[in-house]
Amino acid sequence: MPFTHVILALFFLQSPKPGSVSGTVTNSVTGAPVRKAHITLRAGDASYTATSDASGAFVISGVNPGAYFASADCAGFQPLGTPGVRPEPIRVAEDQRVENVPIRLRPLGVITGRVLDENGDPMAQISVQALVETYGRDGRRMTNSGMANTDDRGEYRLFDIPAGRYYLMATNPSLLVSPNGRLHAAQGETAYVTTWFPGVTEPSQAAANELAAGGELGGIDIRMRRTRVYHIRGKALAPGSQQRIDGTVWLSMCDPSDLMPGASGLYAPILQDGSFDAFGIVPGTWCAIINQMNDNTHGVYANQTVTVADRDIENVTLTALPTAEIKGQVLVDGATPTNVQPMPIRLMPAEEHGRGVGSGSLHPDGTFTIQNVQPDTYRVVALNLYGMYLKGVRFNGRDMPGGRIQVPSAGGPLTLLFATDAGELGGTVQTASGEPAANVYVTAVSPSSLSDSPGAVLTTAEGTFLMRGLAPGDYSVLAWDTREFGLTEYAEFRKQFESRAAAVTVHSKGHETVSLKVVTAAEMEAAKARLR
Repeated sequence: MPFTHVILALFFLQSPKPGSVSGTVTNSVTGAPVRKAHITLRAGDASYTATSDASGAFVISGVNPGAYFASADCAGFQPLGTPGVRPEPIRVAEDQRVENVPIRLRPLGVITGRVLDENGDPMAQISVQALVETYGRDGRRMTNSGMANTDDRGEYRLFDIPAGRYYLMATNPSLLVSPNGRLHAAQGETAYVTTWFPGVTEPSQAAANELAAGGELGGIDIRMRRTRVYHIRGKALAPGSQQRIDGTVWLSMCDPSDLMPGASGLYAPILQDGSFDAFGIVPGTWCAIINQMNDNTHGVYANQTVTVADRDIENVTLTALPTAEIKGQVLVDGATPTNVQPMPIRLMPAEEHGRGVGSGSLHPDGTFTIQNVQPDTYRVVALNLYGMYLKGVRFNGRDMPGGRIQVPSAGGPLTLLFATDAGELGGTVQTASGEPAANVYVTAVSPSSLSDSPGAVLTTAEGTFLMRGLAPGDYSVLAWDTREFGLTEYAEFRKQFESRAAAVTVHSKGHETVSLKVVTAAEMEAAKARLR
């Protein structure tokens, strides 16, 4: 036998025989089969795919032995899995046929209706958005889940919308960009302004609509409101000169109670002489912003508040400042680290509805650069390095209490001080009946921590948990039966459960333990309703 044939024979004798995986994809609400679903088996870099047939069935052959995670996607559906919780792996042995693998997909829904004027006539080319409540450290906000324009009959159709509680908002696109020229009217001007279902201009007065998984909400009609509107006129100047700036001025309501910052915003072009004229302004406090990037590293920025009552505002001057560059360094226990893992370093607005953001990446030598930073006040956001925590922030040679820095146009050096004497916190979580609470969030909040969000982990199937990398200090610990993690970051929400929290002190390099009872989903929904 030739030598090459011997090698091939040995290869096939030693190679494990592949197996197969088969199953069915179904609708999680109706149980009906889902056809044309794209199924993927993945283990590290290895992956296998298949498409379900008319009966929802799929077969994946030639699967090498191993432990795989299955996923599926299909138009009109979303995965049923729990965020942050990995499903049990599918284990394939040599020459094994793994059968009857169930995969369920949650159907998406539809919202339809019409947009009408004050006389009941249809309005075409009006933008309609479906907004859902979300929560974070800054409180309640509205997030867009879908958008569509009305047709010539004033009808809109929003599709592929996940189940949830939605607010509908209609926007007149003709107000998004002011005309390219200065306008003066002999009498008061009116326009159709942003309107919320059923026909109100204040988001706090909007009515919510509940959409079930795979459901269809029809007849959600919005009557647009026509109201008196005004102008904001002025001039935009470049830094340190009377030269004009090319581009646009962005104006949006900067009321701290605004549930959707920028929803009522509009653009005004800057003309050749540097002037701008923003039309469609309703009474309130507006932020007039210039944010122009000349290249990847340099730009100019201006932000000025303008209050409009019952008349046009004239002669607003926006003098732009150059954006800053921040060069940074990470120190670990006071020393320069070597070969640190890459991670993002971010600057986030310190004040509610702040406008500036900035980001850079940590290099192996512990340095980073953040470019195009708008002059503003920021909080530094850095993930804890493994086994370490952010102990201090130093900017322009001074310690910054609370990790807040005020960035001037000149920028400055930023030093992040990490420490390695982190502690651990472990324990158990039980349901009200005393059973282990699996796959629930545990959060640990410390008023002295510089972490951007609470320490958080998911419990195991046995209801246990372990947090590492915690800064020494006093913590308030709670367990939550929710996947809405942002809600647990909101201090006003957590305050409602202070009496349920476990108080614990994490010591330097210590290991502390607590026992918790989970806050149920129903209790969280009731507390969320009290925030509205």
